[in-house]
Amino acid sequence: MPKARTQKIKGTPYVYIERSFRVPGQSYPGHKRTYIGKMIDDAFVPNAKFHALTDEEKQSTGLSWQNAGEPSAPIMRGRPVSLQGKREFRGTSHLFSTICASLSLDADLERVFTDRAEKMLSLAFYLAANQDAPLYGFSHWSRLHDHPYGNDIPSPRSSELLGSITEDEIQQFLSLRVRRFQAASGWLAVDSTSVSSYSQGLSLVTRGRNKDHLPLEQINLLMVFDQDTEVPVFYRKLRGNITDVTTLDNTMHDLKGIGIDHASLVLDRGYYSEENVIHLLKRKHSFTLGTKVSVNFVKDAISEVRDDMMSYGSYDQTKRLFHASVPVEYSVPVRGRGPNVRYAYLHIYFGKEKEADDVASLMKRIAALQEQLESGKVSARRSELKKYFNLTLDANDQITGYHENPKGVNEAIRRCGFFALLTSEKHLDSSRVLSIYRKKDAVEKAFNNLKDRLSLKRTRCSRDDNFNGKVFLQFLALIITSRIRKVMKDSDLSSAFTLRSLLNEVDVIEYFTYRGRAGHWGEITEKQANILMTFEVDLPDEAWPKKYRKNKKPQTRRG
Repeated sequence: MPKARTQKIKGTPYVYIERSFRVPGQSYPGHKRTYIGKMIDDAFVPNAKFHALTDEEKQSTGLSWQNAGEPSAPIMRGRPVSLQGKREFRGTSHLFSTICASLSLDADLERVFTDRAEKMLSLAFYLAANQDAPLYGFSHWSRLHDHPYGNDIPSPRSSELLGSITEDEIQQFLSLRVRRFQAASGWLAVDSTSVSSYSQGLSLVTRGRNKDHLPLEQINLLMVFDQDTEVPVFYRKLRGNITDVTTLDNTMHDLKGIGIDHASLVLDRGYYSEENVIHLLKRKHSFTLGTKVSVNFVKDAISEVRDDMMSYGSYDQTKRLFHASVPVEYSVPVRGRGPNVRYAYLHIYFGKEKEADDVASLMKRIAALQEQLESGKVSARRSELKKYFNLTLDANDQITGYHENPKGVNEAIRRCGFFALLTSEKHLDSSRVLSIYRKKDAVEKAFNNLKDRLSLKRTRCSRDDNFNGKVFLQFLALIITSRIRKVMKDSDLSSAFTLRSLLNEVDVIEYFTYRGRAGHWGEITEKQANILMTFEVDLPDEAWPKKYRKNKKPQTRRG
C-alpha cells in the first residue's frame, strides 16, 4: 500500500492513495486513485473509504486520524499531530531515502512491483544498515527504526515476498535501471564472484573453482557496474562450474536484452581468450581487457619493447610506471566474405615496486611447489611444475625425481614487474587505458561489501524462488551502499569514516512523538549534520544545529 498524497481541488487539499494494477496486453501498469479524505487546518479528516481500509493499510498511509472513543487531539498548524507516543531512529532512513530518490530507485521499484515496493525497500534498508543481518531480525529493527513500509514484516511474510519476485519483474527493473543511467554511453565494469551454499536444493549449485577457497559447492554471480557512478546496473546468476571466460557471449546477449546494444566493457583478465576478443571486435563493442603476461603474444610484445620502454619519455610520473603500446592484428570472420583484419591495442606497463613484489611472490610459489615435490603430496598442476622444474617420470607417469629448470625460472623472473591491458580504442593512450581499468576496483570492493556485509558469502536458502528474491533484495541494498561509498570517496568523508562508522553515526539520530502533539527531532551533532548535508538530506530547518540553519533568528540584546 503506497503512502497517501494530496491534491488540491477547487482550493481544498484532498487526500488520496494510488494503486497500480496490471493491464492485459500492455507493458506498463495502470493506476487508480482512491480519495480517502481531506485536510482541514492541517489535520486529516477521513471519509468512509478510509474507514473501509484494513488497519495495516491505514498505518501504511502515514496519516494520523481521530478514532471514535479516543480523546480529541488538539489541532496544531504546521506539523501533523500523533495519536501514539513513540521514540524511533530516523537518521539512517532519511539518508537511504535521499539516496533512493536521487537514483530514482524507489520510483523504478514502484513502477514494476507496485504495492510490494515499500516492503522490498524496507527490507533493503535493513540489509544495508546492518552487517551480515538475517531477515528474521527485521522485526526487532522495525520496532526501533523508521522505514518506508512503516510496519513489521514477520519472517513468514518476508519469505512470501521473496518467493513472489519473478524473473520477468527483475528484468523489467534492470531495464529501467539501465535506461535511467544511460549506461550504454559509458564504460561498464564486468566481474563475477562465487557464492557458497550449504544447500543442495538450489538448481544452480555445483562444485566449481571457489574464489573464497571454501570447501562448499557454489553458485556464481556476475555483476555489471556503471563506472561513472560506481553503482551496479545488472546482475545474473550462473551455475557454479561456469568459468568467467565462457560467460562473455551470453552476457552480451543479456545486456542487449535489457537495452544495451553497444556496451563499452572493462573486463578482468579471467575473461581473456582470443575467441572473446574476436567476438568483441566483430560486434564492434569497445573494451578494455586484462591479459596475462604468460600468453605468447604478450611475451613476444614484452621482448620487442622491453629495452625501448625503459626511458624517460616512456615513464608516467603520476602512476610511476614505464609504458608502451603495440598494435595486435586479429582475423575477424565476416559473413559472406573471408576474414577481415581488425586491430586491438596492447598496452604494456612496468613498475620497479611491482617487480620486487612479483619476484618475492614467485620465489614463494616455487618454494611451495618444491615442498610438494619433496613430500610427494603434489596438488599443483603438472604444467605449472614443468615451468620451474625438470621432472623425472616412471613408466606410470609418476614423478620420481626433479631438479630446477633455470631457463623457465629466468623467463618468469624477466616478466616480473610487467602487466598488460588490451583495448579496442586506438585513440586512448596508455595512461587513460590504465585509469579506465583501475576504476574496476570499485567492483571488487562492492563484491566484498555484498558478501561480507550483506551476508551473501554463504547462503542457506533451500528454494530457488527464495534465493532469487534474496539476491534481488541484496542487489537493491548494494545499490544504496555503493552510492554511499561513491559520495564518501568524492568528499572528505572517506578520510574520517568507514562505511560502518558513518552509518553508526547517523543511525542514532532520533525523532520523538507524543500523543496529541506534534513530533520533534532529537539533537543532531555537527558531525552528523556534516554527513547529512554532504548527502543533501532534507530536514526541517529547526532540526539542524543552529550554525546550519537557513532561517536564523537574529539575536537581541537584553536591557
